Amino acid sequence: MRTILAASGVVIDKNDRLLLVVRTKDPETGSWTVPGGCVEPGETFEHAAAREVLEETASSSRLSTNFGRSHSPQARTRCTRFTTSWPYRPAAP
Repeated sequence: MRTILAASGVVIDKNDRLLLVVRTKDPETGSWTVPGGCVEPGETFEHAAAREVLEETASSSRLSTNFGRSHSPQARTRCTRFTTSWPYRPAAP
């Protein structure tokens, strides 16, 4: 079983609204989720989360704190995904 490292950014604006994106790839294409994706070799979880937020929303954000990590074995794809989520606040213009 292979291991996939993933990071996501939970972006909350000054009005406490949550930024969601629509998934364009499997699994669950078309569903709403927070911006995120795979951690690239040599990349930290924090950098990966910030990069994914920027790539998927064209919005730069600043890191707040770590929400934590989750481990979810996925038998269908024969991989294990480790995800860490970071809450972000939009960067000041």
